Parts: sequence; structure tokens; C-alpha cells
Amino acid sequence: MSAAPVPSTSRAPEIGVPAVQMPSVAAGLFASRRLEWLFLGVILLVAAAARLYRLDTVPPGLTHDEAGNGQAGIGVLEGEWPLYLTIGNGQEALYSYSMAPVMALLGRTEIAVRCTTVLWGLALILVTWAWARRAFDPLVACLTAAGLGVGFWPLMVSRLGLRAITLPALFTAAVYCFWPAISNAASAPQSGAYRMPWRRIFLIGLLLGGTFYTYMASRVLPAVWLLFWLYLVLFHRQRARPVGLSILVALALAVALALPLIQYLRTHPGVETRIEQLDEPLRQARAGDWESLRQNLVAALKLFSFEGAGDPHWIYNLSGRPLLDPVSSLLFYAGLLLALWRWRDPAHAFALIWLAVGMTPVLITGANSSVIRAVAAQPPVFLLQALALRELVVRLTHPRLRVARYLLPAALLLVIALISLHDYFDRWPNERDVRVAYHTTLVEIARYLDAQPETGTATISSI
Repeated sequence: MSAAPVPSTSRAPEIGVPAVQMPSVAAGLFASRRLEWLFLGVILLVAAAARLYRLDTVPPGLTHDEAGNGQAGIGVLEGEWPLYLTIGNGQEALYSYSMAPVMALLGRTEIAVRCTTVLWGLALILVTWAWARRAFDPLVACLTAAGLGVGFWPLMVSRLGLRAITLPALFTAAVYCFWPAISNAASAPQSGAYRMPWRRIFLIGLLLGGTFYTYMASRVLPAVWLLFWLYLVLFHRQRARPVGLSILVALALAVALALPLIQYLRTHPGVETRIEQLDEPLRQARAGDWESLRQNLVAALKLFSFEGAGDPHWIYNLSGRPLLDPVSSLLFYAGLLLALWRWRDPAHAFALIWLAVGMTPVLITGANSSVIRAVAAQPPVFLLQALALRELVVRLTHPRLRVARYLLPAALLLVIALISLHDYFDRWPNERDVRVAYHTTLVEIARYLDAQPETGTATISSI
């Protein structure tokens, strides 16, 4: 009896772009949806373990931003409903609203603050997997999720009590909801008969509008959609009309949702001071002095792989550590070249546009706080790594290399995980500047006092 054919899991070819076939062994591995869900479950369990392990001691204290966010979360629990927060030079409030139910469950502690971030980080992995599966294939999706799960950069951002992680999670969810417009428009390219259901457009607009309440970098992300529409107009014109209509309606809904925030900031110009601190290079360039902007651009381009060129702030990074370790950076550059080579494929083009726009805040401000400011670029960065890993699997076609198709990606991800865990748990929290930035001694004093009977007066001293 002949064996049943293995269902194909390769993605249908885009216009003018040949389909990239997965090897039969890899296709067989992902032919079972149950096995694919098992892999995803393992990835999420590993990611959750890495994010929850020693959460009470790493980071080794508490920053003023985390403390302020905790107070804002408590305020929501007590009935405050701010549209915008004035703490920390002004910040968006959605993160604090999402923190309130976690605090109701875990208590009004710093652990509840950081667990909120952990949940957002896991959500980011899940929605990125879902989009990568829809736009590429299950193998790329699982490899992207694995990279996000064990990489140092997403691990760092997913354990801090800061709001930035909410941005890529919501934006990626919007991308996932939007993607059927690309594939379905191809079924009626000449007539443009495909129209995205209004309920889906409304959901996309809701998610995009929500991003404006997450983190300041959200304000550049509408450019992803507009640039992608321009790309379709230039290279896939038959898709541009139906897709472009969906994009414009969704963006209009997003702006409508953001209007209360826009109006609040317009009528309270003093509450948001961070913009004035960050756009100085642009103001200098408008005045004819391009030097600061040029220096920041050069510095930002080195962020991914050059030692010493990464975020210098100990509070977010091993000072100077690039965003990616050596193995990850090689895979990233290989994936970047692959995406550039396949630029006529809308999925690859969208990832490139997303990467460029997501890195825009860092290209303006340089390496400072780049771990946080570039957070919107995390999904395409780790997608590009997955494309390179997938290509390795595709190229290992010799029967004797069958086992290597599995072992090589697994070994590379294991190396990345070991580097990330060592840098994050062994090196970073033991640095003196990190412990100073997180007010470690003050937090320990507070914990000690909390454990003592409430009698007498305590006098403390701290920088």
C-alpha cells in the first residue's frame, strides 16, 4: 500500500513571485496541526518560564518609572480613569488600565506590575506567530515565535514594568487581522471585487486606534500602511484599490479613536515634555544643522550587531550590548538579504517596510534607550531571522542531512537562548550601575520595613 501524500504547507505564490517550497520532511512535520500546536505550546511555556523566573529579584529593584506605573494602576483600581498620565514626562494610559485586573488578582505589588508586562510579552509572541503563519507558513511562524521567546531584547522588554511592550502586541494584532485583504484580493485581481468585511475593518481600526494609547512610537506606525499601499500601487496595482480602501477606512477609524487623546494633548501642551526632548535633532536639521541627525543615524545603524554600539543605558541593557547576539545578528542580516531579494512578494515587502518604520524613532534619536524606542520593530526583526533559518532547512535536501534539518535550527536557537539567559540573569543584574539605577538598596529597605511591626518611626537614607 502506498503512503498517503503529505499535504503541502507551502504558501501560494504571490503575483510574479514563485512559491518557496518547504522540504518534504519539514512539510510532513507541520502537516499535523496538532503537532504544530504542540510546538507552539512548548515555545510559549519556555518563553513564560524565562519571563517569570526570578521576577521578584531581576530586575534587582524598582525604577521610578515602574513605581509611577504601579501607582497609576492602583489609581485605576480606586476609580481614576485618566486619558493621559502626567507621570514620567507624560505617558499613555492603556498599560495602566491593563495592569488593574492583574493587581486585583496578585495584589498591589511590583510583581503585579511586571506580570502585566509578561502577559503582554506572551501576547506579542502569539500574535506574531499568527501573522507569520498567515503571511508565510507554519515553519516560519514557529521559528519567529521561538526567536521572540528566547532573544535577549524581547526578554528584557517583557520583564520591565514599562508600557512599551503594549505597542507591538496591538499593532501586530492589527496586521494579523488585515492580512486576509492581501490574499483574498488576489482571487479577483482584475475586478477588485474583494471587499474586507466591515466588522474586520472596524476591528483593525480599533486595534490601530488603541496603539495611540500605548507608547509614543505608535505615532510613526501609520506610515507602515501608507507606504505598503504605495508599494502595491507601484508593483501590484490590481490589489491596490481594494486593499487601499480597507487601509484608508481603518486608519480613519483609528484617528477617530485617537481624537480624544489628540484633543487632550492639544489643550494641555505642558503635560507632554518628552517630544521636546527627543526631536531636537530634527529641529536642528530644519534649521540647517544636520550633524546631530547624521551622527544618530550612523549610531542607530550599528545597533543590531556592533559591540559597544547598543543602548548605553544600564537600566535597559548591558551597556553597549547590541540588540542581537552574534548568532542572531548573522541570521538577521541573512534574512534581510532574502527579504530584499524577494521584495516583489508583498509579505516580504511588508516586513521590510515595518522594519524601517519601526526603527525610525531610533534613527532620529540614536542608540540612547533604543531597546525601548525600537520595540515596534521586534516582530519583523525576528521574522527575518526565521526566514534565514527556514532557508537553512530548505537547503538541506540530501537524505543524509535529514536529521540536520531539525537539529541545526534547534541548536542555533539553543545557543541564542543560552547567550540571552546568561547575559540577562548572570551578567546584567549584578552590574553596579544596574543596581543603582533600580534603587536596589532602597527597595530592600522598604521590603524590610514592610516585614516589621508598624511601631515607632523609621528614618532611611538613600541617593
